[in-house]
Amino acid sequence: PQKIVFYKQLIWFGVGLVAMVVAFLFNYKLLDRWAPTIYIICIMLLLAVLFMGKYVGGSKRWLIIGPVSIQPSELVKLAVIIMLARYFSKDAYTRGFTLRELIRPAILILIPFVLIVRQPDLGTAMLVMLIAGSITLFVKIERRSLIAIIVFGTVLVPLVWFVLKPYQQQRILVFLNVANDPLRAGYHIVQSKRAMGCGM
Repeated sequence: PQKIVFYKQLIWFGVGLVAMVVAFLFNYKLLDRWAPTIYIICIMLLLAVLFMGKYVGGSKRWLIIGPVSIQPSELVKLAVIIMLARYFSKDAYTRGFTLRELIRPAILILIPFVLIVRQPDLGTAMLVMLIAGSITLFVKIERRSLIAIIVFGTVLVPLVWFVLKPYQQQRILVFLNVANDPLRAGYHIVQSKRAMGCGM
């Protein structure tokens, strides 16, 4: 079994190395043209997961295509980055984006967000939202619009809490304070800290 794992990791290391070299040689400007196609393909893969996905650990996140298993929610992170980069580079304003101008990118983010939450995979969905929010902040938002978004988010967060399932609420509580459940939900975090501590 250890040999199998070793060779498997070696193969993926080789694949990663080739992918890195291809990325260096690739003309990134072509992504501007291909961004909508990449985004649509990723959304279609997320939809396919809901109907034909494989259950792993109580969640339907994986798609089996022949001998290969892929997790489309991971690909969506790149698709959202590329799509938002395309949108913001076409329509950049020195004054910052208004709420009306943010409607279109908000829709582009919400579609994959909802599909990933449906799997359910709240962690990845929140990460997609965090990536998109970071990009949007860096391209600049008009001050009034930013204040409105912060106020809306502050009001929305307590309401979302009651929509979450008990295990999702528990994960958030453990993330904030691992001592809440060190032997169950927080077990892996505690063990990771111990492993790092032992390894100096």
